Amino acid sequence: MSPLLASAAGLLVALLSACAQVLFKLSSLSAQRGILAKLRDPRFTGGILLFAVCPLISYFVLKAIDYSLYYALTALSHVCIVLLSRVFLHEGMDKWKASGIGLIIAGLIVYHL
Repeated sequence: MSPLLASAAGLLVALLSACAQVLFKLSSLSAQRGILAKLRDPRFTGGILLFAVCPLISYFVLKAIDYSLYYALTALSHVCIVLLSRVFLHEGMDKWKASGIGLIIAGLIVYHL
């Protein structure tokens, strides 16, 4: 796997992890109680499946790029979570969240210079 493809896959891991967390949040808002009911909830099981895929992709990514680069890329999962929660959970975006996103992105840019 080329370093460029591995970096793109690392970004995919960040996005999949964020999607899994949003699915868990959506599942937690449902009225279903008990683990057996949750296992029948596609949002819950979808979150589990996405979380299960992330380490598999990460394994191949870590074979191709430096460990420090990969975990710097995973910081983008925080950005993805804020954006996805805005769209799917209708959570607000204030100046502090926007500033935090900006700092994360600026930090990644500086890190990769």
